[in-house]
Amino acid sequence: MAIVGVDCDIALAHPAVNGGESVGFILERRNNRGGAVTVRRQAYTTPDGGYSDRIRYWATIAAIDSAQQPNGAISTDTRAGTYASILEFIAARTGISMQTAAGTYTDLYATLTTTLEFHWVGSSGITLHFNNGAFTQTAPIDTTRFNNSLWDGSLLSWDTSYWR
Repeated sequence: MAIVGVDCDIALAHPAVNGGESVGFILERRNNRGGAVTVRRQAYTTPDGGYSDRIRYWATIAAIDSAQQPNGAISTDTRAGTYASILEFIAARTGISMQTAAGTYTDLYATLTTTLEFHWVGSSGITLHFNNGAFTQTAPIDTTRFNNSLWDGSLLSWDTSYWR
């Protein structure tokens, strides 16, 4: 089992990956401050006047042979093994947990199954994108009203058009 801050920077878990046991990953180091997980929170209004909170998470994993762990030891994980594990989590699509030094984020979705990958000769950096799955829902559009929403002002005014 992966231990954040000892043998990894973050740990991902999903019931269908690695028998449900967490898998540790070392993050790409920047500015001698270690790896970072970025979190972006944004609120969207919903058709009923409420709000839907959308949270997105990014982390760039270092896929490299013999990477140095947070405790100073050298990891036995390989570049190929790390990359294969990442692909398993992306394939899981939903229900992913990410443990960080700041806490654990649960029930994450792989954002559009997207990664941003940098492959160099001796290493790879794979930026994972996760979200909380809270997509903003929109009210259905009346087809007749939509088709009549012309910008000439003769059918619908600015105040009665969808485009206000």
